[in-house]
Amino acid sequence: MLVSELKTGMLLKPKKGFVWRVQNSVYSGQILCLTVEPCESKVCDDDQVAIYVGERSAGDITYGKQMVLWKGNKISVNPSAWRCIVPVKL
Repeated sequence: MLVSELKTGMLLKPKKGFVWRVQNSVYSGQILCLTVEPCESKVCDDDQVAIYVGERSAGDITYGKQMVLWKGNKISVNPSAWRCIVPVKL
């Protein structure tokens, strides 16, 4: 998915064969951003969706510039993960 295709309120999910994963900071142990990774189990359907909410505000210190709402938390997305994220087709 291209970042230029994002629209506020858009539902997003990982591509088939990938799952969401929280990426933690090595230094502080805090959540750094949301990313996707290849699924290692035989059942690989991640049915959790994220809602695109827009770009981070000037005061936010996060890894990614694009923000989503995932599991009730506003979190940035790892810039390299966008190639493995697709919009949800309704």
